[in-house]
Amino acid sequence: MEVFTCQNFSRLLSFVIILCMIIIGGVYRDDCPINYLIPVYLIVYGVFLLVPTIGSLVHGRKDQDETGGETEGGGSGGLGPDELMKSPVFSCVQGVVGCFLFAWFIAGNVWVYSAYPVVNRDNTTSTAYCHFVLYDFAFTVTTLVWIACALGLCAGVITVVCSVGKDGEDMS
Repeated sequence: MEVFTCQNFSRLLSFVIILCMIIIGGVYRDDCPINYLIPVYLIVYGVFLLVPTIGSLVHGRKDQDETGGETEGGGSGGLGPDELMKSPVFSCVQGVVGCFLFAWFIAGNVWVYSAYPVVNRDNTTSTAYCHFVLYDFAFTVTTLVWIACALGLCAGVITVVCSVGKDGEDMS
């Protein structure tokens, strides 16, 4: 019996959101004349996030198998997933993809937030029109990424402050 952990839930939730980015961007790709790049932003960002997310899901599944579940297979003689993920080439590709995702996210911020004051969700003939599902989803996802970054930064600062305080107590 597999235990459904918080980490598994967050991985699964990330996977679902990323799939929604690709699907919504694809379905409404021609429904945003205010900026045709908003659906492209969702599609490309989703596709490039999908690969590491699937890797995380597979790697997380492998970790669970090693700690209590049954694993199949054996030595195939080839490069396994762990060896591949630790290779310098994989690390280099991962770094390039990470830089691209950061730049693409910033560009998406410009496209999504610059349309906010003038976007029209009702009049489909307006040049300021963007389908409400597409625009609201892009706006929400982009904002949630910023919130997650802020929470991560706060957690990091709290961790550093607590560890420095703990180290100081040990010296006394």
